[in-house]
Amino acid sequence: MNQQFGPLLYTISIWALPAIIAITFHEAAHGFAARMLGDRLDRLVREQATKPIHARAARDLTNAMLDIIEHQIDRKLKSRELLETPA
Repeated sequence: MNQQFGPLLYTISIWALPAIIAITFHEAAHGFAARMLGDRLDRLVREQATKPIHARAARDLTNAMLDIIEHQIDRKLKSRELLETPA
């Protein structure tokens, strides 16, 4: 694997994958609670009441991932500038 993108992919996998899993379980819990409290909308409409990700959560997750990527790129550029700067 390219050494330039190895730490970046590692960082994304550490933050993004658990966040996606957590959001999915969170939304499934909403559907489970609604069903236990007697909400029959999903049966009437024949759709699942749980949606794995809301638009707002998707936006927040995307912004967080872009911030992480931007931070990694800035670190790479600064370290490269330090290496190329004559003493």
